[in-house]
Amino acid sequence: MRNSAINFQSDTRISVQPIILVFYVCALAVFTAGTAANDMPTKLTLSLFAVYIFAASSGIGHLSSRSSTAAKWAVLFLLESMLMLSTDWLGTVPVYAGAFLIPALAAVLIGLDASAVMAMIQSGLLLAFTLLKGEPDTSIWLIGALLSCWAIYGILSAAYKPIGDVVEWAEEVYAAANETLEQLRDKRAEYEQTVAELKGANAQLNSLNKLTQNLRQIAETERSAKAQFVANVSHELRTPLNMIMGYTEMITQSPRMYNAPLPGALLADLAVVQRNAEQLSRLVNDVLDMSQIESDQMALTRESVDFREMIEFVIAAVTPLFKRKNLYLHHEIHDDIHYVFCDRTRIQEVLLNILSNAGRFTEQGGVIIRASINDENLIVSVTDTGPGIAKPDLDRLFKPFEQLDARIRREYGGSGLGLAISKKFVEMHDGRIWVESQIALGTTFFISLPLLQHSQAANDHMRLFSPHLHYEPRLSSKRGAEQVANQKAFVMEQGDVLGRLITRYMSDVEVLPMDFEQRRAELSIDLLLVNQKLDMLDPAALRQLAQDTGMLVIACSIPDTDERAQSLGVNDILVKPVSRERLLQTLESRGITDGSVLIVDDEPDACQLFARMLSADDQNFSVMTANDGAEALRILEALQPRVILLDLVMPTMNGVEFLAVRASRPDLQRIPVILMSANEVDSQPLVSRCITMTTKNDISVSRLMKCLRAVMPILSTTADTNDPMQRGDLLE
Repeated sequence: MRNSAINFQSDTRISVQPIILVFYVCALAVFTAGTAANDMPTKLTLSLFAVYIFAASSGIGHLSSRSSTAAKWAVLFLLESMLMLSTDWLGTVPVYAGAFLIPALAAVLIGLDASAVMAMIQSGLLLAFTLLKGEPDTSIWLIGALLSCWAIYGILSAAYKPIGDVVEWAEEVYAAANETLEQLRDKRAEYEQTVAELKGANAQLNSLNKLTQNLRQIAETERSAKAQFVANVSHELRTPLNMIMGYTEMITQSPRMYNAPLPGALLADLAVVQRNAEQLSRLVNDVLDMSQIESDQMALTRESVDFREMIEFVIAAVTPLFKRKNLYLHHEIHDDIHYVFCDRTRIQEVLLNILSNAGRFTEQGGVIIRASINDENLIVSVTDTGPGIAKPDLDRLFKPFEQLDARIRREYGGSGLGLAISKKFVEMHDGRIWVESQIALGTTFFISLPLLQHSQAANDHMRLFSPHLHYEPRLSSKRGAEQVANQKAFVMEQGDVLGRLITRYMSDVEVLPMDFEQRRAELSIDLLLVNQKLDMLDPAALRQLAQDTGMLVIACSIPDTDERAQSLGVNDILVKPVSRERLLQTLESRGITDGSVLIVDDEPDACQLFARMLSADDQNFSVMTANDGAEALRILEALQPRVILLDLVMPTMNGVEFLAVRASRPDLQRIPVILMSANEVDSQPLVSRCITMTTKNDISVSRLMKCLRAVMPILSTTADTNDPMQRGDLLE
């Protein structure tokens, strides 16, 4: 293709082979004419002329195999010599008549330049021939020959010019096409290389997908194992906690059971034990809540907390430790500090941990706890007179399972988790914790907490799926004042599950009781949250409620304790640890104030504790106990108690199996059953299968689109269930 393009112009010329063939024919014709001549000189001349033409043609044929251009020039000169030699027997007519043949043949054989050269040579030869002959009346032939010679050159030039332009354009187009072809070949090579790389990348991606699926399966397995671990640990923690809290409550509230006066110091010490047990019980409940909602973050229950009251609680909890070691414990609280917006349980745990560490590591002197305000932050410091900490060891204090040396573990105990957990709690409050220390002088821990909560704007539709919520600016910037949440909402429900969830996981929303008729005007509240059973969510009733109150009504259906109890076939559920007051209130709500009670629990200590609770303060209960469901059924064959207190986890026949047998026997169904277990009765997270929003006025298209845009990514069936935002988790 490339070579044919380069010789394209030469391909428009004729070759010498047809001309040589014509010369052979001319030679044959001349030789035939010579043999037919009558006189010998003519015969000899024509024969020699024929031999000349034949020999020259043969030579040109051999020359064309070596050089086509030279052969073409030889053809032109052979034709010129034939015209000149033919004048001996044909006269001057062939010379003049055939003058135009030489430029014409040069044009079609070689080109216009060769045609011009041959036209000039032909003109010169014609002039010379005319002068040498000197024949009269040849000037007209000469002029005609010259004109025909240059006329044919002009005609051929005019004819070949467009052809030359076309050829030149064709060569340019071909060159461009050839360059494009080369580029396409390069692109094809790049494409094939890219395809090969993509195939390799696709193979790697498939491998990564399989690895991701395996890792996801491992993560799901670990999550299930974690949930099972939390459930088991909660059971193991709640059982002894139930004993501790139950007996301390019995001793402190009903000391007459022991038929002897108890020392006041003992009762005070037991009160400290009870407070710390309650603190641990709250932490256990938090762990269970974390597992139940499957969150990666621990939730905060923020509220306005009286800081002085919290400090007094913490000091009272650690005072026995300091008294036992003869250490002083002082506190200096700035007068402007009253309330702080925080999670009481978490911050109490932080302060208890730091004060306990200070008391354990201090042998002489004591501890001073100080609190002051710096800008908009509460600064709490705990300074001890202990041995101090070396500077290189300060960074290790807040790492999990880190203790500075083995002697500390042997002498003081601990797991090395306390400060790491405290640091996490403080950072969850948008605060920070740090430490300063000098060897032999003591250590000071600092805690910085923001006085004001940093919550999202109340009109964020991702929070409550509504564009109607308005922003209420903070009107006062007084430090230490009791703080309120940005958004207020009334909650209407029979239990407290929705209000508890909102209080716990939406710290910027304040839940108010349903006396809106008296308080709505002064509080400017336009949001009502309704939690009802699914079969009771009547759209017409919700519309009427929105009309009557003029509020935005958001309704959902979250099962409460009563619904879960009904699904299990029991009358009520009490999760250990169970206080005596709560147990008696539950029985009284069922109209049970005396009579026989059957306690079904495999823990003898638990049976003894509940029996003590029911027999204290002249209670008219008679108690029977059973170690498992099978023994309880044998007792029920002979006696019919007024109520059954049932544990779930038991050997031989557990609580669920006992309830199944009870459901199949009409004589046992009339006996109320109160479930008391250290395990959560429902391992599934709290769910709501519907959510409705009802307004007094019509919703505009723009607001409707905003609501749909907010809700669709969260509730869509194609949402990624591993993504906390698409799951709709309240934790942020």
